[in-house]
Amino acid sequence: MLRQMGEAEIEAFLRTETTGRIGCHAGGMTYVVPVTYVYEDNFVYGHSSEGRKIHMMRLNPEVCFEVDRVSAVNDWTSVISWGRYEELGGQEALTAMEFLMSRLVRQSSGRAEHPSYPVRSADPKRPDPGGLWVVLYRIRIAKSGGKMERP
Repeated sequence: MLRQMGEAEIEAFLRTETTGRIGCHAGGMTYVVPVTYVYEDNFVYGHSSEGRKIHMMRLNPEVCFEVDRVSAVNDWTSVISWGRYEELGGQEALTAMEFLMSRLVRQSSGRAEHPSYPVRSADPKRPDPGGLWVVLYRIRIAKSGGKMERP
């Protein structure tokens, strides 16, 4: 049965997942990319190296964020949110990094470190050994909608 999700269901779903997709649009181009994230208190927190996604969100901070879980063609959940990209710096960035590390490491497959390059550093702007810069960000969610289908 297909149905709309309630607000509490949407919140719970966003908290349980760790992979979503950011949709951004700038300079006449639309870009959708998967990201690892943590959801808390109406914010999606993430990290990234400098690249197309960060450049586009700096140009146009209005973004779309999608998360889904598909078990079968008739057993799925999907949430789409709209919000505003906010780049974090200073203590906010350090706090976000600790938040990401604590949540994502706990959910990784028993490894001692997060599998992604940026969260290994304590300083969100220090390059990793490969020279990539880390950007910590959050998306302030303005509205969300969700649907689900169950057999």
